[in-house]
Amino acid sequence: MQPLTYQQTSGFSPTAVINRSQTKQAPGHEKIRDAVRAWSAADNQDVVAALIVNEYREQGGGTIDFPDDVSRARQKLFRFLDNKFDSEKYRNNVRELTPAILAVLPLEYRGHLVEQDS
Repeated sequence: MQPLTYQQTSGFSPTAVINRSQTKQAPGHEKIRDAVRAWSAADNQDVVAALIVNEYREQGGGTIDFPDDVSRARQKLFRFLDNKFDSEKYRNNVRELTPAILAVLPLEYRGHLVEQDS
């Protein structure tokens, strides 16, 4: 005899429940790209890339290997962010970089990414 679960016996199908206590998803690739692009327009791209890469390394790094040369690291970072070929690998890289980006992103740009509680 097999036990029946609540869904099987009642016809109830679980769906997403809207709740303020639920964890919020990380911002999407496009929002992160736009925020970093806006920040790099106000500051130098090399400065922005250096801050993000250094924070990524301080947080323990991961699978992304950035060159020590700031210009090459900038090229690699913005290639991931722009993702011109709609690469899943680049989206995964941006997901991996998101905590480092949010840690160094100035408040005026971070406000557009992280929803505020009202």
